[in-house]
Amino acid sequence: MPLSRLLWQADSAFPGGSFGFSNGMEALAAATDLSTALALGEALSLLLRHRWARFDRVALARAYWSADDLDLVAACDRLVEVSSLVAPLREGSARNGRAFLTTHDRLGTAGAGDYLRRIRAGTAPGHLAVVQGLVWARLGISPEEAVALSHYTTATALTQAAVRLGAIGAIEAQRALVHALDDSADLVVLPAPGEDLSSFTPFVDIAVQRHMRADVRFFAN
Repeated sequence: MPLSRLLWQADSAFPGGSFGFSNGMEALAAATDLSTALALGEALSLLLRHRWARFDRVALARAYWSADDLDLVAACDRLVEVSSLVAPLREGSARNGRAFLTTHDRLGTAGAGDYLRRIRAGTAPGHLAVVQGLVWARLGISPEEAVALSHYTTATALTQAAVRLGAIGAIEAQRALVHALDDSADLVVLPAPGEDLSSFTPFVDIAVQRHMRADVRFFAN
């Protein structure tokens, strides 16, 4: 896969729908001080190590390996749905995934339209990690590259959300991002076949549930 194709999918300007979702960062910023590179870096590392690596990375790899069989992709998708216990994060993942897939359908990416029809028919929820695995497999991105893309785009989306919220300045945020990417670099490997989905971020999950009752929110989740 040409490097330019990987950069295309990693570019924050790609209209993949992530702009409207903080994936818990808004709730975390409301619950704790993220104004230093150390504090934000630790929060990013927590989310990457205990949610992304154990849940999203595994779901993405399963969908990638199943990309030629949309029934298996949909089964993985439904597993993600029933395993996502925090409603705002579950709903945000599905909305973000549908937006990502809609863009690829409009671009003519193979398989995107077929799976989007399943989502619209209500037979698959369309979670982001799942549709990323499907689409990136169809684009010819290697499984190792797909995991690295997911790691990077997850970390940068969380970091950008913190900056947009005014929780931290842009320079300190970049220091935090580098720290988090380095700290979690050992996780950027393919999961073992049959590895179960799991996630353990109780502080973030509770903060998200509480924040959904806030009178004003910047992001959808």
